[in-house]
Amino acid sequence: MAKFFRTYRYNPLCEWLGLERFKQSPYDPAAHPEMEWAKLTHDWNLSDLSKKPNAYREAIRKRSSKLGGDVHFQMAKMYEMGSFVPDMEPCLKSAVFHCEASAELGFVPANICLAQCYSGISTDVLQGFNPDEDHNKAFQYW
Repeated sequence: MAKFFRTYRYNPLCEWLGLERFKQSPYDPAAHPEMEWAKLTHDWNLSDLSKKPNAYREAIRKRSSKLGGDVHFQMAKMYEMGSFVPDMEPCLKSAVFHCEASAELGFVPANICLAQCYSGISTDVLQGFNPDEDHNKAFQYW
């Protein structure tokens, strides 16, 4: 799933379904290819979907808003290891970005990881992230 979401783009179909946007790391330019939806949709207009009724949109939006914490956490691990493509260098900034996104979604392991980092406690994830101790941030994540 993490590999899928690295290149995922929010599009008119996602809007029609009611899916929440998935945050992308601003530190990984390869994860932001330009997409021209008009060229990809052949003879039908994908943007017309957003105008059509979808009775399930609100239910899907609620469910999708709770998903993603685990995916962001897995992406943090993969960026830290450089696992997305062969010979990719680790990207600690992207790893921290996705760990923070995971914590925002309430994924407990991400909150614990960041709380430990800001408390000066070593972690299995984000091993290279050594911020200055910040007890206020640590407390927020705890």
